[in-house]
Parts: sequence; C-alpha cells; structure tokens
Amino acid sequence: MSEAIVLFGESYHHPTIFWRTGFLAPDPVLYIEVDGAGTLFVSGLEHGRAQKQARVAKVARFDDADFRNRRSGAGEWAAFGALTAAKLREAGIDQARVEPEFPVALARAIEAEDIVVLSDRPLFEDERRAKTDAEAEAVRNSQQAAQAAIDGVREVLRSAEVRDGMLYADGEPLTSGRLIGLIDAELLARGCGADGTIAAGGSGAADPHMSDSGHLPAGMGVIIDIFPQSKTSRYYGDITRTYVVGEPTQTWQRMFDAVKEAHQKALSMVRPGAKSRDIHTAVCQTLYDAGFGASMKGFERDGVPAMIHGTGHGVGLEVHEAPRVSDVDSVLRAGDVITIEPGLYSAEEGGVRLEDTVIVTADGYRNLTDYPMDWRP
Repeated sequence: MSEAIVLFGESYHHPTIFWRTGFLAPDPVLYIEVDGAGTLFVSGLEHGRAQKQARVAKVARFDDADFRNRRSGAGEWAAFGALTAAKLREAGIDQARVEPEFPVALARAIEAEDIVVLSDRPLFEDERRAKTDAEAEAVRNSQQAAQAAIDGVREVLRSAEVRDGMLYADGEPLTSGRLIGLIDAELLARGCGADGTIAAGGSGAADPHMSDSGHLPAGMGVIIDIFPQSKTSRYYGDITRTYVVGEPTQTWQRMFDAVKEAHQKALSMVRPGAKSRDIHTAVCQTLYDAGFGASMKGFERDGVPAMIHGTGHGVGLEVHEAPRVSDVDSVLRAGDVITIEPGLYSAEEGGVRLEDTVIVTADGYRNLTDYPMDWRP
C-alpha cells in the first residue's frame, strides 16, 4: 500500500509541524507529505503569510466552498477528514501515517473515507535529534537568556538578610515566587518565556519538580531550574544551579560535592556511540561511592539522600525530547543536544541539582552552557 505522512494541528504546540514546515500558526494547519514533498493546507487568513514563510513544496488553501459546506453541516472533523482523504486519493495514496497524539476524531473521519490510518511511533524523531548548527545556536541563545536570569537571582540572594533562619529581601520575606517573577521578567525581556520555572528551597527542594516552596530558608539549598523557550526560534534551553545563603550542613556540602563530581564524570563520557545507560550508571556509581543512593537498581540505599531521576534528556523544540540519558537502551549520536543533570534529594537536607545543556560533536561534546557551578551566590 502507498503511504503518506499526515500532520495536523496548530504549530505553537505541535513541534513536529513547525520543524517540518517552518510555519508558526495559532490555528490548525494540515500537512501532507508524499515521497518527501510536503503540501501545507492553511486557511485563507494565513495563505499569504504561509507562502512567504513555509518551507514546503506547496502551500494550498483548505477553505474552499466544499470544505466550508462540510464544516457547517457534518462538522469540523468530518470536513477535515474528507479533505485529507480527498487529497490523499488524488495522490494515489490509501494509507496515512500520523503521530501518536494525532486527534482520534480526525483519524476516524479519515478512516470513514476508506483511508487506513497508522500510528506506531513518533514521526521524524531520529531526524529531529540531529541538530544543525543553526538549531544548536538557537538552543544556546535560549540558554544565555536563562543564564542572564540566574544573574538576577544571585544578586538578590547575595543581598538577602537572614532572620530566624529565613531569608528576607528589602524587608520582605524572600519567596520562591519573587525569584520566579524576576526570572520570568528577564526571560521576557530577552524574547523568551517559561512555564514551570523552579526556584524551590529547603525541604521543598527535595521534590525535583517543586516550583514554588514559599518563604526560603537560610543554610539550605535553593534549586534554580530554568527552561526557557524562544518566542521566535521556538527552541528551548535548560540550566539548573543550586545556591545556599549562609552556611550549609556538612551533609549538604557532601551532597553538592558528589553531584558536581557526578556531573563532571557524565560530561567526560559524552561522545558519539556512548550508551545512555553507561553514563547514567557512572553517575549513580559516583553518588553511591560518596555514600549516597539512587533509584537505579543496584544503587539503592535507605536513609540517605538519593538521586531519583535520570541523568538527562534531549532538548530542542521540546524541553524533553529524545534521547533520554538514563537506564534505557539509547546510544548518543553527533548532533544530539542533551542535558546532564545529576541531583540528590532528602526531606531533611533539601536538594542539590546541577545541569548543563550540551551538544554531542564528532569527537565529544560542546557545552552550550557557560556558567559557574559554585553554591555561594
């Protein structure tokens, strides 16, 4: 059976559509690719802009009279399904391959027109892994925006006062929310946005995805994890640093030193052909040898701070994309952009996480992050 690729949706939140077409649209578009040549169907509202901006073989309208009639009669999904099926039949196609998140209603509408719809894997996942120089630069630009935001956080932390074991700035309680607001403002000023920025401190930092832990304590780690997305390139950055105002406990200092050592160990192993599982195992071993634990089998240890997540993940048009750097069967390739982010967490001691974003090169890696790792702000 002859087969085509079909993508559908608005491209702000469907990165594969944006990656394949280069067209950023707030309303749904339809993309049909046959033998490597793609046609992008857009509304009349977007037709002129798409002709100028889209990187496709052809741009077409989908709001002709027949489409409008179907949309007002049988409904939107039926209209899109009939249009998609008609265009596939015109190209001699009787089978469409779609992404796992493709709308079920649209898939059924296409199948009602006697077109087979298949979805068993993410589309273009391997191709999207191999970042071009321009894509790597886009990630680096987002990373620089995040680094500038950390500069502002450090300035506030350096000037913070300690009262009864808690942090104050300008006479007011210094909270996670205040730091997140500073971060978001700096990112916006640099053309980026972020959802879920983390500025968690104290025992709240023991939860790796805790965003806002409220009033921040002195003497305990404050984890700053920023993953901004450029509003123009749509590429993400990802960086984490951990700071303490005051003096940490001896255990926390040991945690920090172990995480930093594990981070450097992981970086030393990044190269084409390196196995994700080997890198993650080396990180867990480093932490284990320092007296801590990890959730990976063989490195569990009760009653001590532990690493409870993977070592890293891919970064690009999604903040979490292939490849994963954890206990999985994945092999690094030149062009992969990945994070390296070991961490340790304890309800009593709080948390430590250190994260850089790097690109795998032909002979190793290039760090897209250029920021110190000291725990003192």
